[in-house]
Amino acid sequence: MVPGKAPVSSRTAEVPQEHSDTLSHGHSATIAAIATGALAMVLVLTVAAYAYLGRFTRYVADDYTRKNDLRVRGFWASQVWEYLHWTGRFVSIAVIDGGLLLNEVFVRLLPGLLLLLWVLAICAAAKALVPTIGLVGRITLALAVVVTTVEITPNPFLSLYWMSGSLAYIPCLLLGAAFVALAASRRAPGVIRIAAAGLLTLLAGGFNEGYAVAQLTLLLLALAATWVTALPALRRSRSVLVSGCAGSVLSLVILGAAPGNGVRFGVISEIIRTRPSLLALPGVTIGFAAQFLNDVFVARWVAVLAAGAMVALVAARTPVTSPMSARRGFLMVVSAVFAALIALVGSFASTAYVEARITPIYAQIVPVFIGVCAVAVVGWGCGRYVRSWCARISRDAGNSTRWRSVAMASSVVAVAGLAAAVPVQSLIGIWDDRDAFSAYAAAKDTQAALAQSAGLAGRPSVVVPATSAISNLGVFSHSGFEEMLADPGWWINKGEATYYGVGSISAQG
Repeated sequence: MVPGKAPVSSRTAEVPQEHSDTLSHGHSATIAAIATGALAMVLVLTVAAYAYLGRFTRYVADDYTRKNDLRVRGFWASQVWEYLHWTGRFVSIAVIDGGLLLNEVFVRLLPGLLLLLWVLAICAAAKALVPTIGLVGRITLALAVVVTTVEITPNPFLSLYWMSGSLAYIPCLLLGAAFVALAASRRAPGVIRIAAAGLLTLLAGGFNEGYAVAQLTLLLLALAATWVTALPALRRSRSVLVSGCAGSVLSLVILGAAPGNGVRFGVISEIIRTRPSLLALPGVTIGFAAQFLNDVFVARWVAVLAAGAMVALVAARTPVTSPMSARRGFLMVVSAVFAALIALVGSFASTAYVEARITPIYAQIVPVFIGVCAVAVVGWGCGRYVRSWCARISRDAGNSTRWRSVAMASSVVAVAGLAAAVPVQSLIGIWDDRDAFSAYAAAKDTQAALAQSAGLAGRPSVVVPATSAISNLGVFSHSGFEEMLADPGWWINKGEATYYGVGSISAQG
């Protein structure tokens, strides 16, 4: 016998036995599989419903004014103008302008496209992080994260259904998940993979400052962990993490060097008058982050708990190469929470300094996603530990394989049923509000038809119905200030008047 080989063989032999004992016993395994599959189907239906709502989406607010600028300057000149006169967000401006060059119908397809790509990106990251996770498991995990993020985001309409908002804050999350998939690969990193990592973080950071800071913070924490831990997978990805950090730093340099920032700061300063000093900024930012956590995660604790339960369920049914000890699970939970809190604070810093307020509501989907991912890691650690603990207790107690399997199946059914309550409630809400969604789209179409007719007829002004008359919009709810008002001098009224070629527009009713 070769020294050191017997223990390895012994450990590898335990894994399939544990999996067989707890999850694969006849009818109990079938019941557990059905419960998990049913939960996945509920999540699929929920995401499909969110995607379906895209058909009621139309241009909103900045969509009109930016398209007006595109008509005057063209695509490339608009990129230069924005960078010199308004913002350094070199990627999001280009992506939004690219979307505006397409037919207006594109905004109705965009939410579904973003949701699909989002799920696929998280699936790829989950598969890279845990190679043993099955197809249903990674789909369930990805759907749970996406549904929970949309569910608890303060204003899903402005974050997902408003094109200028969704293309500024969701694509960076997709690229972040793609980076995780790239960094977590078990293969040794080559030149192409290392370069791709830097490019991904450069592009992701170019969407908005909040994400760029959070991204760099998380990458630096991960890079530091490669020197203080003995995790071989993390150490193997060190060169990828270094490249990612370089891309993140470069994106922040490009964002910060934009001459347009000074113009934008000047406009904002005229409105808010004062903003925190650099010495006061940490305290102000932490205060905003605490307010955000209370208003979003504490207030929606049921949805947060359901997300953790769904991920824990997937973890408990995923084969692993080693059991989860209490110490390892505790370190995983603490590390995830600590990293998420630091990243959340960082994501609020730029807005806290520039605008002296919490991150705008349409941008809060970024910190929400960071928090939900932390919840997913906590849920995964808990699920892995519960599985290992149950298997250990069952063996020590001498319980039969059948009863262990029955207990596991019963737990799976109970957790799946409780976790499904939140997405089911979302589906019911969408169904109940279906008439309001149709009324909103009809009002927007009527506005467009009347304004376009007035423009073609050469009339100097036109009165259109206001969307504010529609109530109970559910996930489409948003401030009336994001739409046309009765005042023809309101900036959105003026933007739409220019878009349709009419002198002035007033929204009444």
